[in-house]
Amino acid sequence: MDPHGDALIAEPFEQEPYEAALERALCSAETRIYLDTSTLIWLYRLHHTPRREFIEWIETGPQAGKIHIPRRALHEFSRHRRDNKVLLPFKGVTKGVPKLIKQLRQLAHLTVDDAVAQANGFGSRSEYLAQVASLEAAANRLVSPLSNPARLEELDAELVPIFNSLALEADVFSDLTALRAAYEARCEIRLPPGFLDQAKGAGRQPSGDEEDEEAPVHAGANRFGDFAIWNEILDHLAGVEGARDDVLILTHDQKPDWSYTPQKLLDAAGRTRPNEKDVFRVTTAQPMLCHEARLRAGVSRLFVQTIPQFAKLCTKRALPITLVALARAVQAEEEAARSQEETAADAAADPAAENAAEPPLVAEDQAPVEVVPPAAPEPVPVPVANVQPDTFADFVVELPAQALADRIYRGDAQGPRTFEEVIRRLRSQNWYTQNAATTEGIEALSQGGPTLLQAFIFGRNLWQAAAGAASTPIESLIGFERVFGAVPDAHAQVVYAGALMEAYFDKEGRVRPRPKGRDFRPLFAPQDLPRLAPVAPWLTGRLADHAGAFLVLPAAAPPIVRMTARFDAEGRLCGLDHGATGLAMAQAAGDNSERLPIRVDLDRLLGRVARHFAVPDNQLLVDPPFANTVDVVPNLALIDWGTDTAVRLSP
Repeated sequence: MDPHGDALIAEPFEQEPYEAALERALCSAETRIYLDTSTLIWLYRLHHTPRREFIEWIETGPQAGKIHIPRRALHEFSRHRRDNKVLLPFKGVTKGVPKLIKQLRQLAHLTVDDAVAQANGFGSRSEYLAQVASLEAAANRLVSPLSNPARLEELDAELVPIFNSLALEADVFSDLTALRAAYEARCEIRLPPGFLDQAKGAGRQPSGDEEDEEAPVHAGANRFGDFAIWNEILDHLAGVEGARDDVLILTHDQKPDWSYTPQKLLDAAGRTRPNEKDVFRVTTAQPMLCHEARLRAGVSRLFVQTIPQFAKLCTKRALPITLVALARAVQAEEEAARSQEETAADAAADPAAENAAEPPLVAEDQAPVEVVPPAAPEPVPVPVANVQPDTFADFVVELPAQALADRIYRGDAQGPRTFEEVIRRLRSQNWYTQNAATTEGIEALSQGGPTLLQAFIFGRNLWQAAAGAASTPIESLIGFERVFGAVPDAHAQVVYAGALMEAYFDKEGRVRPRPKGRDFRPLFAPQDLPRLAPVAPWLTGRLADHAGAFLVLPAAAPPIVRMTARFDAEGRLCGLDHGATGLAMAQAAGDNSERLPIRVDLDRLLGRVARHFAVPDNQLLVDPPFANTVDVVPNLALIDWGTDTAVRLSP
């Protein structure tokens, strides 16, 4: 059943068909996508990597040229463009943190003497006060980047031209009175969108105006802004030529009068389960909006997705859209919101608390994030115990069947059952469950309890979670030397071997047609650590029969892959070679190879090559290097390759 065609959405809601339809829409070049005001504001808060990732999708993704910003959304945004409280709301941190530490210093000088300092692990009062002073200096230095006054100007220079290029050419001035009247009529019967904003501006009218108790109070509160934006989108869709099968509205607000949240979901296995309460919450467009879009603009399917939902879907279903950095940014934001919520709950539960924490900041029409209680542990079937080797070399000489084909792994009788629960949680598709399980698993490995088989399975699932953009698994691989510093060498080596196994071998133990993942820098990051020296040669040996399918594999001495860029007489990029192998060539219409954007700079080209050939971009070198953006000949695509193709790369 198509949920978009129904007046009422059936419960339980079928998640798999819905996500499959959304996946098709995100892969189709015909899909129209609209960005709302909250999305524009959020882009200003991101650091360079996720911001450029999102912009690259706008400029070179499947829907390039069909991504729009309603003119009224830009008008709303322009009101906030110079408001640091909205665009860069960091004042509470940049002012509050140094203030708290200053208070700490004052209290320290007032109350701590040598006896108190020594009782708490400091050599003396002087040593304690010196560390407090050091903390104060560090805090001032750390918050400084957040209060950089030049940042807005730099962001303006980057983003404003892009926003302008996406703006709809709409007449936003005509029929405003009629639009307001229509909005008020819709509010009477609670027709979406925007009826939840009808209370905006309630209270007295601005000073100097004559008061009319009978008149509705507007007071410039933008009460029907959402409705005006929706109306502009429908007018635009009604006027465009070509297919209007799929339309996506992308927002950073969870708006209940734009979307519908099912209470129960039906998963791919036919099981009914409750909907999530966080970023994994499944929502669909409000049915009345779907109906209106179909009537007024001939839209077959309407999707309303938040940025977190969008990032999660792109990583979960491995779409041809790389948003790993954006997904990590989403997690950082969500974790901060959870931390604020927990702090507020703790303060509210403590009647003696003098300074209760403020609740998390939430948009006016956005429901607060709720924390999902962890699922009850599933019973772990325990196989018959076997004697296990205790070194990396002995373990990998003949990998256990459960390590090769981890789909059959059901637990290790010789290892702690608590670690099996860590592995189970790491296998989930929930970022926050995976992040916590990673931290707990590394702590358990540091204490030496788990077996090498458990460590190997942990490593496989560590990369499974990292490939799905879970931030803590990614960061643990990038910082492997520090994070796994207390883990015994054999266990650390086996964890890394498990991660490599997951990247290059499937759950049956067969070599993958293409390595798993989109960003391979975390996977390669530990490759040259001295304590992991045996791991890379082991992987190379296992992949020996397929060596020609890889530009590079992890190695203790990481090689640089040198490529030669070719340009035609007009200065356009027309080829990319590695030795005698052409890595890019013009493709015929209908070919499924990954085409390069019509314009690239060196960073963008390296990113595309790294992603396509499963290598870290810091091991790629293009000669001659080019600093500026260059045109690309039409239909230039990276070659199809892999263990299941005839292509073999020459050294």
